[in-house]
Amino acid sequence: MRHVIHESKKKDIMIKYDATASGYDELYRDEQYAKYTAAAEALAKALQGCSTGHRCRLCDIGCGTGLLIEYLVENGLPLPGHYICIDLSINMLRVARQRSERYAAPLTDIIQGDAEHLPLRQKVCRVAVSFTVIDLVENPPRMLQECDNISHTCIVSRLKKAMKRCVREELRAGSYLAETDKDIIFIRRPGSASGNNTGKNP
Repeated sequence: MRHVIHESKKKDIMIKYDATASGYDELYRDEQYAKYTAAAEALAKALQGCSTGHRCRLCDIGCGTGLLIEYLVENGLPLPGHYICIDLSINMLRVARQRSERYAAPLTDIIQGDAEHLPLRQKVCRVAVSFTVIDLVENPPRMLQECDNISHTCIVSRLKKAMKRCVREELRAGSYLAETDKDIIFIRRPGSASGNNTGKNP
């Protein structure tokens, strides 16, 4: 498990989620599953054929307890050849490690890391996902740029009530994908900033 040094505010977030990791699934599984279901078709398309090799990577940014891999397995969706699980909270990552082992997940890397400074090479992932993490970062445009840098397709969700104008415009550089009661989900691809995506905007 690799580690990075965090700034003060990020340490506060880390401490908060470290303290709630043991009860996170009970409180938030249904809410997280609703987001995964809303994004499932696009995610399955992005992961199509991924089980054939480790180079087909999925990066789960702000992975929490790794509920996404559970969802993929239990719903018979395509699995990545390489699952990269990144979160600030070490206790969340411990649960994610246990879950990946329990579900016989593919090659898995568990990394304690920062969504605004992802420790990955450019375009190393076929797809990156980040569900409601953008609401916690200090610089949302920077996080989106990081997502775009490491992946060919990026799926991002944002709380509806937290949609500030600057972030709304950044997200609209991608395409509106779906929404739940609480979240709006967008998909971003190379060239989306120049308007090459064809999805509708909310």
